[in-house]
Amino acid sequence: MHQGRYQRGSEVLPPITRPGLIEDAKLKLEDAENRRTAQDVARTWKQLEKLTRVEETMLLTELRGYQKLGLTFCVGFSDEVQMLTNVFLNEGFKIVSVTCMCGAISSDDMGLPEEDKTVEGFRQP
Repeated sequence: MHQGRYQRGSEVLPPITRPGLIEDAKLKLEDAENRRTAQDVARTWKQLEKLTRVEETMLLTELRGYQKLGLTFCVGFSDEVQMLTNVFLNEGFKIVSVTCMCGAISSDDMGLPEEDKTVEGFRQP
């Protein structure tokens, strides 16, 4: 497959170009804070393929001066997020997290019979 092309099934799709979006993004860089943020992101590129994504995230947060991080994740990744949370906590970050099931309608709300739940007798999102 040619670089810049995408495949859906057996069909090769041409790249989608939206020149107006690039121009809009460049206009947003006229704002000083947006420009500083973009520059800090670009500074992390020096470490491309030298750091893990977690290390890159910590580098960016250090450059930006962040001390509190928010993690949004699928409930199916709870174990992995617990490990990630521990890494960030050990580095001195404060963590706030929310799962995809936050505020979700429960199987109880839709009348799912107990025998069809993952664990009978418990509220199942």
